[in-house]
Amino acid sequence: MGGCLHQLQTPLAYTISCEIWVATGVYTPSIHITETFHLRDSIAIYGGFAGTETILEERDWIANPTVLSGDIDGNDITDPDGVVTTTINIIGNNSSNVVTGHNITHTAVLDGFIITAGKGGGGQSIGYCQSCGGGMYNEMSSPTLTNLTFRGNLAVVGGAMYNTNSSHPSLTDVSFDSNRAVERGGAVYNKSNSNPTLTDVAFTFNTVGGFMPGAGGGMYNQNSSPSLINVVFAHNTSGMNNAASSPVLNEVIFDSNSGRGMTNVANSTPSLTNVRFYHQTGRGMQTLIATQC
Repeated sequence: MGGCLHQLQTPLAYTISCEIWVATGVYTPSIHITETFHLRDSIAIYGGFAGTETILEERDWIANPTVLSGDIDGNDITDPDGVVTTTINIIGNNSSNVVTGHNITHTAVLDGFIITAGKGGGGQSIGYCQSCGGGMYNEMSSPTLTNLTFRGNLAVVGGAMYNTNSSHPSLTDVSFDSNRAVERGGAVYNKSNSNPTLTDVAFTFNTVGGFMPGAGGGMYNQNSSPSLINVVFAHNTSGMNNAASSPVLNEVIFDSNSGRGMTNVANSTPSLTNVRFYHQTGRGMQTLIATQC
């Protein structure tokens, strides 16, 4: 099962539809920081197998944690499952983007994994921003992402995930926990008309370096308008920042974020239905006239 995953380390061309089943364990792209797991159209990758299953429905991704890790030199401090639980435990060289989607559609599926220990440092290689999206980088891509946990990923922007150039991934039953960005988007950064759809997603304990209230500890949107349904932002350094963006929020909770729950600048016009703000250190929501670069 697990060995098949290594086929995704290089951008191979696939012409058939298939499933890859991945057994519990820890998998790294390679020994080089520029290596990454490439998602591919018409390939569904499922984690959470003990290794004895004969049908997909028998898997259990909770009991059988399947980890995609950026810890390429094997010296990060992890929990027993191989997961970095806080970015201060990232040590040495790590993959800049653990998972990458480039020009892919919803037929590229990733389901049942923990993505951890990405370290977006700086520079650019093979067309990808290495300082963006430590856990996952999407460009012109709309993969289907289900039953995932992003934990302990670090980048300059978009600590866990960076979506750019009209990327519209679909996220269902996904959690972002304890990720960090140096500048903006502690968990997720959406840029350049990237409009992901998030359903049943939780953002918890994600941070931004230097703590800028409008830097989006949970999510930062720039010229992008994601759709959020049944989403929670809790205990982040600020919840969501919108710059020239119009996200649509339905049944969303902002609870105990350190700073504003939501900040809107540069003519951002979010749509809010049944959105609640609890126990923010700053204002629940603030709209500013000034343009933010």
